[in-house]
Amino acid sequence: FEAMFFSSCDVNIKIAIEDLKEGKPRLLIYGGIAPCVYTNQNVFEDKYGIKYESYGCIAAPYDCVLEYNQVIFDYLTDKFGKKWRKEVRKDVVGIKKN
Repeated sequence: FEAMFFSSCDVNIKIAIEDLKEGKPRLLIYGGIAPCVYTNQNVFEDKYGIKYESYGCIAAPYDCVLEYNQVIFDYLTDKFGKKWRKEVRKDVVGIKKN
């Protein structure tokens, strides 16, 4: 018996590290059919150098998105402390709701 596993992750830890090195980090969101855009989200993006990216109907697997975002969370915390957590969109995958 032989088991084969395939990963269809187009985002993961490796991609997050590459995005950081290229200066193009993102925070990933599941947007669905009608993605939500907040009028002040650009303030956060400009302040922290992060872009929000919303998946439409077809999204990467949850575990892959969570891995990616966790690397970005760690980066933000290392660079800015915990203050960014009060300003980030609450629909970012992996953000704990308070």
